[in-house]
Amino acid sequence: MLFFKRLELHGFKSFANKTTIDLFPGVTVVVGPNGCGKSNIFDSIRWVLGEQSAKSMRGARMGDVIFNGSGGVKATGMARVNLVLNNAMRVLPTDFDEVSIQRRLFRTGESEYLMNKANCRLKDITNLFMDTGVGTDSYSVMEQGKVDAVINSKPLERRAIFDEAAGIAKYKARKEEALRKLDRTDADLTRLADIIAEVRRQANSLKRQAAKANRYKKLSTELRVLEMELLVRRFFMLKEATSSTETRYQELSARVTELRGELAVLDEQQAAGRVAADEVQAALEVSQSLQFEVNSSLSGAQNRIALLEQRISDHGDRISSLAGEINQLDDQMRGLDEEIAKSELEIGAHSASLDSLREDFSKKKAHFDTLKSDSDQSLSSLANLRQEINSLTRSRFEAENESRTAHAMEGKLADEMARGEAELALLNQQIEAMSVEKDEKQSVAEEAEQLLAALKSDLESTIALLRTCEGNYRTSLTELEQARRESQTCQSRHDALAELQENFEGYYRGVRDVMLASKSGQLHGIVGVVSSLIEAKGEHELAIEAALGSQAQDIIAETAEDGKAAIRMLKQSNTGRATLLPLDLIQPRRNDERNRWALAERGVVGFATDLVKHEARITPAVEYLLGNVLVCENLDVAVELLRRGVKTRFVTLGGDVLNAHGAMSGGSVKAAGLLHRTREVKELAQQLEGLRGRLAGLETSVVNLRAERESLRERHDKLMKSANAQEIENARARSDFQVVDQKLSDKLGQRTSVLERNSTSEAEIAGYRQKQETAGVRIEELSRQLVDLEARLADAEAHSTGRQQEVADFAREINELMITISTNTERLSSMRDRLASAQREKVRVAGVQTDKQGEIANLRSQQDEAAAEIETLRKTVEELQGRIAEIAQQITHETEKREVVQLDLRKLGERAHVLQRDFNEAQNEHHEVELKRTEDLVQLRNVEIQAQEKFSLTLEEVITRVFSGEAVAAADLSEDENTEEAALETVSTEEAAETVTEAPAGYEFTGNFEEALARLREPEVIGQRIADLRTAIDRMGPVHVGAIDEYNELNARYEFLTTQERDLVVAKTQLTETIQQIDETSKDLFAKAFTEIRDNFVQMFRRLFGGGKADLLLTEENGVLDSGIDIVAQPPGKKPQHISLLSGGEKALTAVALLFAIFMRKPSPFCILDEIDAPLDDKNIERFKELVRDFAHTTQFIIITHNKQTMALANTIYGITMEEPGVSKVVSIRLDEFDQSEFARETALAG
Repeated sequence: MLFFKRLELHGFKSFANKTTIDLFPGVTVVVGPNGCGKSNIFDSIRWVLGEQSAKSMRGARMGDVIFNGSGGVKATGMARVNLVLNNAMRVLPTDFDEVSIQRRLFRTGESEYLMNKANCRLKDITNLFMDTGVGTDSYSVMEQGKVDAVINSKPLERRAIFDEAAGIAKYKARKEEALRKLDRTDADLTRLADIIAEVRRQANSLKRQAAKANRYKKLSTELRVLEMELLVRRFFMLKEATSSTETRYQELSARVTELRGELAVLDEQQAAGRVAADEVQAALEVSQSLQFEVNSSLSGAQNRIALLEQRISDHGDRISSLAGEINQLDDQMRGLDEEIAKSELEIGAHSASLDSLREDFSKKKAHFDTLKSDSDQSLSSLANLRQEINSLTRSRFEAENESRTAHAMEGKLADEMARGEAELALLNQQIEAMSVEKDEKQSVAEEAEQLLAALKSDLESTIALLRTCEGNYRTSLTELEQARRESQTCQSRHDALAELQENFEGYYRGVRDVMLASKSGQLHGIVGVVSSLIEAKGEHELAIEAALGSQAQDIIAETAEDGKAAIRMLKQSNTGRATLLPLDLIQPRRNDERNRWALAERGVVGFATDLVKHEARITPAVEYLLGNVLVCENLDVAVELLRRGVKTRFVTLGGDVLNAHGAMSGGSVKAAGLLHRTREVKELAQQLEGLRGRLAGLETSVVNLRAERESLRERHDKLMKSANAQEIENARARSDFQVVDQKLSDKLGQRTSVLERNSTSEAEIAGYRQKQETAGVRIEELSRQLVDLEARLADAEAHSTGRQQEVADFAREINELMITISTNTERLSSMRDRLASAQREKVRVAGVQTDKQGEIANLRSQQDEAAAEIETLRKTVEELQGRIAEIAQQITHETEKREVVQLDLRKLGERAHVLQRDFNEAQNEHHEVELKRTEDLVQLRNVEIQAQEKFSLTLEEVITRVFSGEAVAAADLSEDENTEEAALETVSTEEAAETVTEAPAGYEFTGNFEEALARLREPEVIGQRIADLRTAIDRMGPVHVGAIDEYNELNARYEFLTTQERDLVVAKTQLTETIQQIDETSKDLFAKAFTEIRDNFVQMFRRLFGGGKADLLLTEENGVLDSGIDIVAQPPGKKPQHISLLSGGEKALTAVALLFAIFMRKPSPFCILDEIDAPLDDKNIERFKELVRDFAHTTQFIIITHNKQTMALANTIYGITMEEPGVSKVVSIRLDEFDQSEFARETALAG
């Protein structure tokens, strides 16, 4: 069963403080005086369920629901309402036993919805409760204003609650969604028709351009074959020229190697000489260091002797001073001995006098103690007598009271025993009847429990399967949504970057204009911008971009003529500048082979040209830009290499630059460069392909899981209905059994209590009679004892008075003696303190004498030790002076040896200089020959590069094609150029066959260049044919070569668009059919529900009014889904009249009848009624209560009321008060365990 479990309010309207209201199945009534905030509870439930109208919340704007403060309480910053529902039976489509719905509104206007503490949308909450009968405008939520709205509203407005009851609200929502999709489909069809028309127009234009481009390609193909033959001829001529250069190069290489060997031997000799010089220098430094150490030791010994002599003199002066101090201490000791002797005599005389006084005090104190003891004993005896008399008096009074009480209780118990016997007879009859009824109820309850257990077992297994399916579905849905978001993000990023790249955003104005002109066909021969033609790995991008700098925006052109055309265009348009790199003119910068050893050094990444990818044909431009650029990990590595002689330009992975002359540039990089953008576009395209495949798989999985979930939900709903019905039946049987069992237990307890009470009363009567007899005897004895004690008290008082006077007199005499003894004691103590002080001073002076004598002995000992040490140090000084002379001779010898070694080193250096000069001359000549050889090789390499770049073939493949006879005669130049339509039929993206006129076919190249040259035609013949072909191509004018591919692509797009158009037409038809199906289903459901509600309304009206007539009528019989609903009502004894003319009570009863008629058709888990019983009289209130009781078994009612009879329905009552003005407070009571009718009567009397 679904029911509200808890309502929490904080800062909502008058509920300033956090307030929790626990709600239970059955009937909960909210009461309180006007203006206390009762209806705010009703408003809070509607608000948390999603109410959007501030007017419905009785405010001007939604912010008015936030507590605005009162006299003693500050305003709150937000309003929060949390509603917790019990969903153990899974009525709501979620796997949680408890569902928490929360809404928060802040003063800033921000609003939040939460479901189970997770953020959600209002739509999610609306969908959760759809078709459950729960909602802000559903039939289960009704207040006084809504009664008037239901009765007085227009027929069409009244229809909403019937749609909710019929369960077609969700179908209406689906229909509205389908209609929105249909509108979007119509708009898409209109837009698509416009696009198709434009594409058709563009295709017709491109068709003519493609025919022209096809002829252009045929002529270009023949021109290409002829240029290949010219390239082969140039290659063979270069190969013949390189032979003599290679011979001279080998001779010079041998000479350089020989000289390098001699230099190496001389270097070893110089190294040995330097080692010997270093050894001599080291020995000299050791001797000089030793000389310094000996001089330091000598100086230290001489300083120590002077210090010791001064110390001996100081100690002599101190000894003389201490001897004088000792003589003074001897005089002080003699004075102290005299003072001590005098103090001892005075103390002896005073002690004898004090002993005499103490002996006299002891005698008088003993006599006083005897007198005091006799006096205290008399007083004690007197107090004991008085206490005994008081005790006997109280005992006699208690005995008299006990006798009177026992007599009264005896009579009362006799009356109770008589009433108990009559009650016992009645209880025995009731217990016998209830025992029989209990057995019957227990049997019914056990059968219901067994049936419910079986249903729950089946339901639990279904729920487990549904949970698993729901979990898998949600997981797949989450993954699908995530994949879609990733795909959308990736697509957006890719499209944005591609658009930037397509429009050349981020490039200089001049560069952008040239590229756009090339793209549009205004310029030819433009290969592209450098940044878009090369690629680098992510970790190398910063380094390559730093190396390129602004040259990343240089434009590569096929020829110098193409570059000049671009510059002319920029000058004419006056739109900026651009740098062009013509491939037939640009001179590449090669990596210096002398620096290649640096590649093996730690921290060196490589040459920049080796770290980029590009087409082979743009290699000259790449080498021009990045040639001789070395990439290092950091500046430290670059600086070290520059200092070690690597003369090149360095860039680091962090984007710093160091040129060959030592200039540095670097710093932070704010954004990624053009290279990064090019790479990212390619990576995003690859990522999109992967995401599309993943999306397809996830969509299939979601569809399958959704079907499985719907099947399990249908099974779950059927079992849920059966379990709910059985749960209600089980609860009723269990409740009936518990009521009977509780009543029987109560009666048995009452019988046991009566028996025990009678038995106890009988025993108590006998006891009370015994108490009366005992009390009489005790009273007589106590009276006799009191007379004796009063006589003894008079004698004791006379004796005590005499003794007390005698004790007071003697006490005064003893006090005077004590004062004298105390004074003498203090005087004696003072004398003894003076004696002790003199004795302590004598001991201190004796100690000082001893310390000073010890110090004199110690000083004399130190003088002796210092004299001995001085003698030893003087001998050491003589030894050190001799050692200094020896070291000076050794230093002179080692200095002469160092000069000899340095002379030998200078001679070796002169020989090395001569050899180095010869080596440099040989190496320079070798280098010149090497340059000539390299130039020849570069030209050969350029031929190979031209073959690769111009023909996309290796040189070997070009030679093979020239001599193999594969080429066929080209098409005749006189071909009719006007047959464009026929030519279009052969439009293809593949190149036409390569042809050459009178090619040297049938010859196999064997490596003999002279023979091969003889086989080739003369260059003048080929040149003339090339000139003719170029003239023909020029006559054609501008040719849009890409028109062929563009036409094919546009044609493919046209077919795709027409397919989309057909798909949209099919989708529109399907949407129309779906709307028709929804309408038919809605009609069937509404017709069935309306008929049932109509019959129920007739019955409910008669029940509530005790007769009369009522009916529900459709305003349009033919348009069921658009028809309004009229209410016809005729209370008993009245003529038929318009419903708006009914009294307030009759309107309320009519609305209640309609509400419960709908409940009979589709019970809602909850019903909230706000003072709808206010217009009803007592008789109608009783009928209203009967209805609520009937439905309370299946529906949880929350009723806000002032009516005391309605309060009697409650299982729980909440009272709303305002202890603090403007701040509501809740007080609750559970009435399940009380007699509710008795509570209602007491409430009425209190009112």
